[in-house]
Amino acid sequence: MYLYIKSTINSNFQRNESIYHLVPLLLIVTVAGLTYPYLSNQNLWVNYLVPTIYCVWFIYLCFSYYYLVPVFKKISQKNIKLKDIEKWLISIFIGITFVWLAYAFSSFTSYISGAVTFTFVLYILILIVVFIKNKNSIYFEKINPANRKLLDNKLIQRLDEELERCIENNELYRNPNLKLVDVSKCLDVLPYELSNYLNEIKKKNFSTLINEKRIDCAKAKILSNDKYTLESIGYDCGFNSKSTFFRSFKKYTGVTPYQFLKREY
Repeated sequence: MYLYIKSTINSNFQRNESIYHLVPLLLIVTVAGLTYPYLSNQNLWVNYLVPTIYCVWFIYLCFSYYYLVPVFKKISQKNIKLKDIEKWLISIFIGITFVWLAYAFSSFTSYISGAVTFTFVLYILILIVVFIKNKNSIYFEKINPANRKLLDNKLIQRLDEELERCIENNELYRNPNLKLVDVSKCLDVLPYELSNYLNEIKKKNFSTLINEKRIDCAKAKILSNDKYTLESIGYDCGFNSKSTFFRSFKKYTGVTPYQFLKREY
């Protein structure tokens, strides 16, 4: 669920990431199952291993919610209509959360309640697929990349008005670990919507946009500040190393920071 939601919402998702999540967990479960079989180690499983499984499950629910926060925010906004793919992702998340609750708290009810809840949720999700107004959009929006390039005119207008202000007023570019998802949260849009806007409307990627802001910041500080070294100015404007700062500065201005300083004075 986590990998599916992230790959659907985050346009920068790398398929290799699934290996880092699935392989370690698969190895742990396999080793635990072979080394400590359930039938001969029931106390170990009931008291430790099963609660650990539920804990890992809960962690991935939290990870999934992190990527769905912008979608949940849309629900409370009357003038914004959820897309079919967003309805689908929320349905999956809520359904699996109910399954987790049923299993995690089965000690207060019955273990069979988890299986019953799973079956019920499965049927509900199938009904959502079958009876949603636009049946094809759930799948084609995910499968066909062309659909992702379509941006709503209202969204384009809002990003035209708010993107620069969001980044500059909050000085987001000064964070050396800034990611596209951080800016999308500031704008209250989905990461892939922001990515598509930059690629299709601004004709630049996220990295280029942020580096331009950092260079503008550095130029202003070089001209107005004689107390700090050029290296410290680079760090203050969001670059994580001296070499990256100097290389980026020359790429965007045609001169090094030293040459820029001498030319202006």
